[in-house]
Amino acid sequence: MENIDVSATEDTFYQKKVKLRDGVSLQQLLSGKGATFAIENEESDLSAEFSNNKWVDDHLNSIGLNSQVHEGGSFSQLDSQFEAITEDGLVKKQLVKPGVGPLVAPKSFLIINYSIYVEGHDETIDSTWVRNKPQRFTNNCGEVIHAIDVAVLTMKKGEESLFLADYKYCFGEMGVPPRIPRKARMLIKIRVENFINEDLVKSYENLSSEDKKDVPFDKVLKIAGELRAKGNDSYKNKPNQAFNSYSKAIKILQGHGVKNDDEEELKNIELSKSLINIAQTCLELKRTYDARSYADQAITLLKMNEEDNKQKIAKCYYLKHRSYSKEDKLDEAKECINMSIRFDSGNERIREALKTLNIDIERRDENVNDTYRLMGEKMGLRK
Repeated sequence: MENIDVSATEDTFYQKKVKLRDGVSLQQLLSGKGATFAIENEESDLSAEFSNNKWVDDHLNSIGLNSQVHEGGSFSQLDSQFEAITEDGLVKKQLVKPGVGPLVAPKSFLIINYSIYVEGHDETIDSTWVRNKPQRFTNNCGEVIHAIDVAVLTMKKGEESLFLADYKYCFGEMGVPPRIPRKARMLIKIRVENFINEDLVKSYENLSSEDKKDVPFDKVLKIAGELRAKGNDSYKNKPNQAFNSYSKAIKILQGHGVKNDDEEELKNIELSKSLINIAQTCLELKRTYDARSYADQAITLLKMNEEDNKQKIAKCYYLKHRSYSKEDKLDEAKECINMSIRFDSGNERIREALKTLNIDIERRDENVNDTYRLMGEKMGLRK
């Protein structure tokens, strides 16, 4: 594999077009510290990015401009198809697929996928689809180019849109040679996977105990949901952060009263989700006792409407089984896995867990019998 350092001159770089194996992230380009580009062999290609994300190509085809982008043409023919979203008209938008719910709020934590094309060049300069890693960032904190900060504020969860952005909203007059030329105009395709309104959470946390009581129930429910979503995003790589987010969601819900049965039902649904998630997080953190405690709380809530919550109850007992197994309390673990099967008898994962547990119990019993036999022989009870 060949490497090209960003210190190379712009003219030298553009003498030969090359394909990048992994793309270059915005963080690398914005850092000013330089980056190394890994070049793909001639036999390979980056078409997987387009096959995995056909929506932009299909959309450009529908308006007759797909070749204009992928053959390195000018973006001028796109202008009339896009609508300005900034007062100066330097960032424009074309909706591809509508999203759902409210618009992204300022200072939100977002998870998006995007690809960026430079005018006059037929490859992306950066693509989360190529890197197979969505972008996570807090809006308006300088973590992405300004064009993306501006663009996402016009979007909803699940929305897919294209944006044309002037160099003033991207990499400035100088660009980032050699990869990004001077005054580079860009086409950006974005899909908002999820977002969390962190201002909403922080504003609630800053209220006094008395003021929190006056917050409308629907807003409390939304805040708890935002915290749970934040925990879900942290769970895999930062379980301690996930635990803190779930804990806050649980505390908010448990501390807020309800006015009627409908509110109580909605509260219990949201609360049980965070309780199940925090129980699972406790297993990752080796807090087995806490895992069972949270699972038990979830079971109590879910059994209020047992018929509709059988699979969730089964999951809670499955988590309790795992916690006991980690402590080598196999008999208690078996009681829990049997309860899990009672509520979700068709779940193959649970049945496989029971088979494995039975094997472990059999081995344990054999070891115990062997131990007693050896002790008896030493004491002269057996020949």
